[in-house]
Parts: sequence; C-alpha cells; structure tokens
Amino acid sequence: MPSTIEQTIFSWVITCLTGISIAEGYSFDIDGRVDEWRDVPYEDEALPAIDVRDPVNSIEMDESEEEYHRYEVEVTLYDSGSASPASVREKALDILTAMKQVNDLGGVEHIFFLGSDKEIERGAKTYSAVTLRFAVLYYTDCFEI
Repeated sequence: MPSTIEQTIFSWVITCLTGISIAEGYSFDIDGRVDEWRDVPYEDEALPAIDVRDPVNSIEMDESEEEYHRYEVEVTLYDSGSASPASVREKALDILTAMKQVNDLGGVEHIFFLGSDKEIERGAKTYSAVTLRFAVLYYTDCFEI
C-alpha cells in the first residue's frame, strides 16, 4: 500500500527530530527518544524525550480543484524538573531549527511555527514540558491525504 503524503511528512518530522545531537550542532542529544502519540509517561532516566502528534489536517479546495492542506503537528519536549527554564528554551530552539528541514521535503509548500506552551509540574514527580505547534502546508488531488 502506498504511503500517504501526510504519512510521508510525519515520518520526515520524526527523522528530523531524531537527528538532534550535539555532533550535529544542537545543544543536546535526543538519542532516538522520539515517539509518535506516546500514551505512557516517560521515566526520569528517559528524559529528555520528544512526543509527536498530528491532531488536525484541515482542507480547503482551491480554484484549480486541488486540495490545500493545513496539516498541524505538535511536538512536545519533556525534560526533568531539574532542567533550568533557560535549558528548556534552548532545547525548544533546537526543535525549531530541526523542524525547518520539513521545508526540504518535496511537495511541502511551507511550514509555519504557530507558537508554544510551557508547563512545569511540581509534586511527587516533577518535569518540564514545552509543546511547539506547527502547520505544514501542501497540496493534493481531491480525496487524498
């Protein structure tokens, strides 16, 4: 079965994020800890880690009868509660840098950074999290994703 454009983009996002390493000029090593729609909390020794979700793919028809997709991707970085806010921000910038590579994928018109949310949990278990939201724009023929 052929892969959809949506799946091709999602797989490329995972590839780009998995490439985050100090050797590649980033501030940290993700060491392959990039998951798709993870539903189990991370253990402390598995941090930092990234969870990627794709909750929305909205479509509009253009005048040429192609479908214009706005495919939204959420990338959440989880880090230990002992990580400084500055360190979490630096890692978020690394994710932004890695996500720019999505523009290099054939068929992608553009990727936009939509914003981010930070969260710090305190209590029995602490962690820091930042969720970055992106919109990937691309065209398909009718009834394709």
